[in-house]
Amino acid sequence: MITRRVFTAASLAGLAAPALWLGTKPAAAQESVLRAKVIADLQSLDPVWTTAYITRNHGYMVFDTLFGMDADQQFQPQMVDTYEVSDDLKLYTFTLRDSLAFHDGAPVTSEDCIASLRRWGAKDALGSKLLAVMDDFETVDDKTFRIKLKQPWSLVIPALGKVGSTVPFIMPARLAATPATEQVTEMVGSGPFRFVADEYVPGAKAVYVRNDDYVARDEPPSGTAGGKVVNIERVEWHFLDDVTAMNALQLGEIDFFEEPSPEILPVLRAMGNLTVEVTNPLGLQLVIRPNHTQAPFDNVKVRQAFMAAINPQEHLLTYVNDPELFTQSGSAYPAGSPYSTEDGAVSYDPERAKALLEEAGYDGTPIIVLQATNIATNRIFSTVTAEQLRKAGFNVQVEASDFGTMFGRALKNDPAQPWHLIHFANIGPDMLDPVINRMVWGSGDYLGWAKDDEIVGWQAAFLAEPDFEKRKDFATQIQVKALDLGFYFPGGMFRQPYAFANTVQGVVTSPVPVYWNLTKAG
Repeated sequence: MITRRVFTAASLAGLAAPALWLGTKPAAAQESVLRAKVIADLQSLDPVWTTAYITRNHGYMVFDTLFGMDADQQFQPQMVDTYEVSDDLKLYTFTLRDSLAFHDGAPVTSEDCIASLRRWGAKDALGSKLLAVMDDFETVDDKTFRIKLKQPWSLVIPALGKVGSTVPFIMPARLAATPATEQVTEMVGSGPFRFVADEYVPGAKAVYVRNDDYVARDEPPSGTAGGKVVNIERVEWHFLDDVTAMNALQLGEIDFFEEPSPEILPVLRAMGNLTVEVTNPLGLQLVIRPNHTQAPFDNVKVRQAFMAAINPQEHLLTYVNDPELFTQSGSAYPAGSPYSTEDGAVSYDPERAKALLEEAGYDGTPIIVLQATNIATNRIFSTVTAEQLRKAGFNVQVEASDFGTMFGRALKNDPAQPWHLIHFANIGPDMLDPVINRMVWGSGDYLGWAKDDEIVGWQAAFLAEPDFEKRKDFATQIQVKALDLGFYFPGGMFRQPYAFANTVQGVVTSPVPVYWNLTKAG
């Protein structure tokens, strides 16, 4: 096991302190085992029940998807062999690949796909919109099914191939019959790895073994698309703090380090036996989300004051500390992506923030900023935000916890335990357009509970519009109004390097960490 040590940023002077692997196996016995420090503790196993990125990553190990997204952000068939779209864009026919089977030996059928999509659609924001415009599913035979729409809808394939939470993973129909409000705990998928339930220790580790019955596609791996060839027999996820993981990586006790905090990147880069590399070139977006249901943020002028008080460059420099690794942009859609625009972007203006607060009659009500101390981005971003808001005249309280506790509190939205601001680092594919990007939704049914009927209408028009340029106009209108109403603050994109031993080869360029295609030398 790895000896765990909890550190703060101030304790980095003690970087040489060792992490100890107790009961080390001979090197030959470790050649088919890859050990990784992952982004967070895996607290929930059901990737439909929660939007937590760590559970989504777990989903990619165990389950498979109908479509994947390649490194060029194009959607490619994955479990699907062939598909057809009718001329009126209202009928989609999908035929599955041969040899698809679940871990219990049962073949993957159309019934499994339909049941899984229904469960996903009951929980996922984009999936619910797809179900709303559907006439019905239709089973043609065991390998072929159809989606029949009431009207054209522009995001059918992107919805089935989306990589951000919640991903439409395919599970057996018997498991997909579980209501989306309840967790599935039996991890039976058709993906490239099997979950080892007997070795799962929440707060410590999760273990996956190669699914020898998995039949990969012939194409090279690219993002979450292409051939998912597994060369490693066993993958262990370890839930460690960054400094313990850094020392374990140096000593060869782990092989792979997801998203090391920038505080330790200089040390990792100085180690001769490691590769430090950006594997998600689109990056992540700094997201600051206000709670519209809590006073004083139920007042649009107070939200506008918050928006004007934020200087995202300070956030990005404090966290990344390398201008080469971030792109400052005020767009709700990732810089460089098809819908990206600076129209309506909010300018840093602390004097305007103060004037808006005075105009709103702000009475000094404490602004509660939620902070997850075990996620470096969240810890740093929330600290910077708190200081910027104080300078603008807000009374700010930072309330710290672990990420799971913080996120649970945010979703519960209990008036007896109020909160006003929460931070995220959302992957670019989660923000690509005004339907996938839930931060600009106006339906009032997602964390933050922003509401505007005109935006809802524009989103419906966006989905029904086949012409890209017209869709782009709707996307721009949505961004301008959402930012004016303070739906959220988009703070630009940053790229997060991973670190891994030089013995590890074949790391796939992907917006999410994937463990197929990897090899590990002895």
